[in-house]
Amino acid sequence: MTDAGSKHPEEVHRASLPIEPMRGLLDPEETAQFDRDIESTRKLLTGRVVWNINTTAVGDGDEAG
Repeated sequence: MTDAGSKHPEEVHRASLPIEPMRGLLDPEETAQFDRDIESTRKLLTGRVVWNINTTAVGDGDEAG
C-alpha cells in the first residue's frame, strides 16, 4: 500500500501481462508489423533499463470516482 502523503517516490511492483491478447485485435498485416516492432524494440532496449513513472500506484488516478 502507498502513503498518499509521501513526498518520496515509492517502488510498486506489478506483474507482467501477456502480449497475446493484443494479437486478437489486429489483422494479419498489423500482427506482422507488431511482431517486427517488438523485435526491433527488444534489440534497441537490450542492456538498458526502462523506467515507467506513474503518479498513481493504485486506482485509475480519478479522485472523483
